[in-house]
Amino acid sequence: MAHQISFTSLSGVTVNFSVHPKQTAWPSAGGLYMFVKAPAILASEPWRAIYVGQTSSLIERLPEHERWLEAVGDGATHVAVCLVPRPDQRDALERELITFTQAPLNTMLKANRLAALIGQRGLLGMRPQ
Repeated sequence: MAHQISFTSLSGVTVNFSVHPKQTAWPSAGGLYMFVKAPAILASEPWRAIYVGQTSSLIERLPEHERWLEAVGDGATHVAVCLVPRPDQRDALERELITFTQAPLNTMLKANRLAALIGQRGLLGMRPQ
């Protein structure tokens, strides 16, 4: 039986992920995925997200993912997956997961958020005139 990871979104929706080895036969369905680090044996620490992503087809995205080796270098041992067929739900949940987990390899979304924040407040927190 696969391990389970649960995440409760800001809107109160509970999302359940099943944890698998990378070499799993993935479905062609769309969903969210996280490259995760397993807890140490006999430790009470939780699974730790290294990278969070989404795709319209897990079988097309996961087997040769360009961030997998980097994630392994950061400690990733497994892939956690949750089937989410609707793209708008995947988009929203992915953003929430990245924020919630602080996954270290999700630099693109973090950089986009920083750029948006700077654009709203101006450099050093001052609003542009």
